[in-house]
Amino acid sequence: MVGFWALFPGGSAQAVFAYAEARSFTTYLRDTHGALELLDLARVYTEGVDCENGAQRALGTPLSQLELTWRENSLGQNIWGVAFRNMLPYLVLLGLLIFIPLILGWNATRQKVDKHGPEKYTDKR
Repeated sequence: MVGFWALFPGGSAQAVFAYAEARSFTTYLRDTHGALELLDLARVYTEGVDCENGAQRALGTPLSQLELTWRENSLGQNIWGVAFRNMLPYLVLLGLLIFIPLILGWNATRQKVDKHGPEKYTDKR
């Protein structure tokens, strides 16, 4: 734990901010994974596992990924990524609504050409 305290901010304003972030992240983990998984995470950490691997073992997701999703969901960071993920089902549906009629129209046109076949020219001299 000496390493952790060495990284913790020394100034009072920075320390308050760090505590607020820690609480927000812990609340996010509890709300996302549940209280039992959060206790399991604490148990894994008491076994001496490092932060990244402890989260992977207890929650099935690396700590870096958990932090990224917390920052996106709770702090609104990477707003374009969040917006794209939220819009993805609608974009897929729109793509299908456009793509399927195009394929059907192309297929119908192709069948008409195949039905008539290529024109044959005969040379009658």
